[in-house]
Amino acid sequence: MAQLEKNLAEVKQQTEQTEKRFHEITRDMDEPRPPDSSPAATTGGDQKLSSSLKNSLQAPPGGNPEVTASITRLKKQVESSPSLGKVINYDRDWGLVTFGAGSKHGVKVGQRFAVRRGSDILGWVKVDEVHETMSIAHMVTKNAKSDMSLKPQVGDDLIQFEL
Repeated sequence: MAQLEKNLAEVKQQTEQTEKRFHEITRDMDEPRPPDSSPAATTGGDQKLSSSLKNSLQAPPGGNPEVTASITRLKKQVESSPSLGKVINYDRDWGLVTFGAGSKHGVKVGQRFAVRRGSDILGWVKVDEVHETMSIAHMVTKNAKSDMSLKPQVGDDLIQFEL
Protein backbone atom coordinates (compact mmCIF):
# COMPACT_ATOMS: atom_id res chain seq x y z
CA MET A 1 0.00 0.00 0.00
CA ALA A 2 2.73 2.42 0.97
CA GLN A 3 4.45 1.82 -2.37
CA LEU A 4 1.22 2.49 -4.28
CA GLU A 5 0.71 5.71 -2.34
CA LYS A 6 4.30 6.71 -3.06
CA ASN A 7 3.80 6.01 -6.79
CA LEU A 8 0.58 8.03 -6.76
CA ALA A 9 2.37 10.94 -5.09
CA GLU A 10 5.09 10.80 -7.76
CA VAL A 11 2.46 10.85 -10.53
CA LYS A 12 0.79 13.87 -8.93
CA GLN A 13 4.15 15.65 -8.69
CA GLN A 14 4.90 14.90 -12.35
CA THR A 15 1.44 16.21 -13.29
CA GLU A 16 2.11 19.47 -11.45
CA GLN A 17 5.47 19.84 -13.21
CA THR A 18 3.84 19.14 -16.59
CA GLU A 19 1.15 21.74 -15.93
CA LYS A 20 3.75 24.29 -14.83
CA ARG A 21 5.78 23.68 -17.99
CA PHE A 22 2.60 23.90 -20.11
CA HIS A 23 1.81 27.32 -18.64
CA GLU A 24 5.37 28.49 -19.35
CA ILE A 25 5.10 27.36 -22.97
CA THR A 26 1.61 28.69 -23.66
CA ARG A 27 1.57 31.97 -21.75
CA ASP A 28 2.36 33.89 -24.96
CA MET A 29 0.13 31.85 -27.28
CA ASP A 30 -2.92 34.04 -26.78
CA GLU A 31 -0.99 37.04 -28.09
CA PRO A 32 -1.15 37.50 -31.87
CA ARG A 33 1.99 36.40 -33.74
CA PRO A 34 3.40 37.99 -36.86
CA PRO A 35 2.28 36.06 -39.95
CA ASP A 36 5.84 35.15 -40.91
CA SER A 37 6.91 33.90 -37.45
CA SER A 38 6.80 30.21 -38.37
CA PRO A 39 5.56 27.81 -40.99
CA ALA A 40 3.09 26.37 -38.51
CA ALA A 41 1.52 29.80 -38.05
CA THR A 42 0.67 30.04 -41.74
CA THR A 43 -1.04 26.64 -41.69
CA GLY A 44 -2.94 27.19 -38.45
CA GLY A 45 -0.69 24.74 -36.62
CA ASP A 46 -0.10 27.13 -33.70
CA GLN A 47 -3.80 27.54 -33.10
CA LYS A 48 -4.37 23.79 -33.25
CA LEU A 49 -1.47 23.25 -30.87
CA SER A 50 -2.70 25.98 -28.55
CA SER A 51 -6.24 24.58 -28.34
CA SER A 52 -4.90 21.05 -27.93
CA LEU A 53 -2.69 22.14 -25.03
CA LYS A 54 -5.53 24.09 -23.48
CA ASN A 55 -7.82 21.07 -23.73
CA SER A 56 -5.23 18.90 -22.03
CA LEU A 57 -5.33 21.24 -19.04
CA GLN A 58 -8.99 20.50 -18.52
CA ALA A 59 -8.21 16.78 -18.31
CA PRO A 60 -4.60 16.67 -17.07
CA PRO A 61 -2.64 13.43 -17.00
CA GLY A 62 -2.54 11.61 -13.67
CA GLY A 63 -5.41 11.57 -11.25
CA ASN A 64 -6.65 8.35 -12.83
CA PRO A 65 -10.00 7.54 -11.17
CA GLU A 66 -9.53 3.82 -11.83
CA VAL A 67 -6.21 3.78 -9.95
CA THR A 68 -7.71 5.80 -7.10
CA ALA A 69 -10.68 3.40 -6.89
CA SER A 70 -8.33 0.40 -6.93
CA ILE A 71 -6.22 1.85 -4.09
CA THR A 72 -9.35 2.62 -2.06
CA ARG A 73 -10.66 -0.91 -2.63
CA LEU A 74 -7.33 -2.46 -1.53
CA LYS A 75 -7.18 -0.29 1.60
CA LYS A 76 -10.70 -1.39 2.59
CA GLN A 77 -9.73 -5.01 1.95
CA VAL A 78 -6.62 -4.66 4.12
CA GLU A 79 -8.56 -2.94 6.92
CA SER A 80 -11.33 -5.54 6.92
CA SER A 81 -9.04 -8.60 6.91
CA PRO A 82 -9.26 -10.38 10.28
CA SER A 83 -6.13 -10.37 12.43
CA LEU A 84 -4.49 -13.77 12.81
CA GLY A 85 -2.30 -12.53 15.65
CA LYS A 86 -0.32 -9.57 16.95
CA VAL A 87 3.39 -8.90 16.64
CA ILE A 88 5.01 -9.72 19.99
CA ASN A 89 8.57 -8.80 19.00
CA TYR A 90 10.55 -7.65 15.99
CA ASP A 91 14.31 -8.12 15.71
CA ARG A 92 15.48 -5.42 13.30
CA ASP A 93 18.97 -6.90 12.84
CA TRP A 94 17.72 -10.32 11.78
CA GLY A 95 14.33 -9.31 10.34
CA LEU A 96 12.56 -11.79 12.62
CA VAL A 97 8.95 -11.31 13.67
CA THR A 98 7.50 -13.17 16.65
CA PHE A 99 3.72 -13.17 16.65
CA GLY A 100 0.93 -14.46 18.85
CA ALA A 101 -0.57 -17.26 16.77
CA GLY A 102 0.64 -20.83 16.42
CA SER A 103 -0.36 -24.39 15.60
CA LYS A 104 -3.43 -23.98 17.80
CA HIS A 105 -4.55 -21.30 15.30
CA GLY A 106 -3.66 -23.30 12.18
CA VAL A 107 -0.29 -21.65 11.47
CA LYS A 108 2.17 -23.86 9.58
CA VAL A 109 5.85 -23.56 8.67
CA GLY A 110 6.26 -21.94 5.27
CA GLN A 111 3.05 -19.89 5.34
CA ARG A 112 3.19 -16.23 4.30
CA PHE A 113 1.37 -13.45 6.07
CA ALA A 114 1.17 -9.67 5.66
CA VAL A 115 2.06 -7.35 8.53
CA ARG A 116 -0.62 -4.65 8.83
CA ARG A 117 -0.70 -1.34 10.65
CA GLY A 118 -4.03 0.40 10.17
CA SER A 119 -4.72 0.24 6.43
CA ASP A 120 -1.05 -0.13 5.49
CA ILE A 121 0.83 -3.31 4.65
CA LEU A 122 4.35 -3.01 6.06
CA GLY A 123 5.59 -6.14 4.35
CA TRP A 124 5.29 -9.91 4.25
CA VAL A 125 6.73 -12.61 6.47
CA LYS A 126 7.33 -16.32 5.99
CA VAL A 127 6.89 -18.63 8.98
CA ASP A 128 10.03 -20.50 10.08
CA GLU A 129 9.03 -21.94 13.44
CA VAL A 130 5.63 -22.75 14.95
CA HIS A 131 4.73 -23.33 18.60
CA GLU A 132 1.30 -23.88 20.08
CA THR A 133 0.37 -20.21 20.60
CA MET A 134 3.19 -18.29 18.91
CA SER A 135 5.32 -18.40 15.78
CA ILE A 136 8.54 -16.93 14.43
CA ALA A 137 8.81 -15.66 10.87
CA HIS A 138 11.32 -13.71 8.80
CA MET A 139 10.64 -10.69 6.61
CA VAL A 140 10.56 -11.62 2.92
CA THR A 141 9.83 -8.14 1.63
CA LYS A 142 12.44 -6.58 -0.68
CA ASN A 143 12.68 -3.47 1.50
CA ALA A 144 13.28 -5.49 4.69
CA LYS A 145 16.86 -4.21 4.94
CA SER A 146 15.99 -0.60 4.06
CA ASP A 147 16.25 1.92 6.86
CA MET A 148 13.67 4.08 5.10
CA SER A 149 10.77 1.61 5.13
CA LEU A 150 8.38 1.09 8.01
CA LYS A 151 9.16 -1.94 10.14
CA PRO A 152 6.85 -4.12 12.26
CA GLN A 153 6.24 -3.01 15.82
CA VAL A 154 4.72 -4.68 18.84
CA GLY A 155 0.93 -4.66 18.36
CA ASP A 156 0.88 -4.74 14.54
CA ASP A 157 -1.42 -7.38 13.04
CA LEU A 158 -0.61 -10.38 10.88
CA ILE A 159 -3.24 -11.04 8.24
CA GLN A 160 -3.70 -13.37 5.33
CA PHE A 161 -3.39 -11.04 2.38
CA GLU A 162 -1.67 -11.30 -1.00
CA LEU A 163 -1.65 -8.67 -3.73
